[in-house]
Amino acid sequence: MPFRSSLLDRHAAPHLDVIGMCLAPIAFSMLAYGVSEGGTSWSSASTITGLSVGGIALILFIFVELAQKQPLLELKVFKSSDFTRSIILTWIVQLSLFGAMLIVPLYLQGVMHYTALETGWILMP
Repeated sequence: MPFRSSLLDRHAAPHLDVIGMCLAPIAFSMLAYGVSEGGTSWSSASTITGLSVGGIALILFIFVELAQKQPLLELKVFKSSDFTRSIILTWIVQLSLFGAMLIVPLYLQGVMHYTALETGWILMP
């Protein structure tokens, strides 16, 4: 009955990456918490703890995802040099766009002495 067993395999429930599902939110939320606490003091215990726990959880998440048959986040796509280059280029473009969104209002208000309302009108699409 090989036909029957292949039907059962096809309809079997997929394996859930429970460890990855637990590590990902811990890693990203703790990193976000550590960075947000860094606005107060980068040397405070809460900042260092948040960044440390987030960093360790992120490293564990990467190792777990690389070892899974059906990972939550497929990291093996980064083996493709085209994909990796496109991700790096997209990251650089987004960094420059968000940098401009931060610097232009500061320039308009600080150097050009526009009010906040005038700056908002200038930056409207």
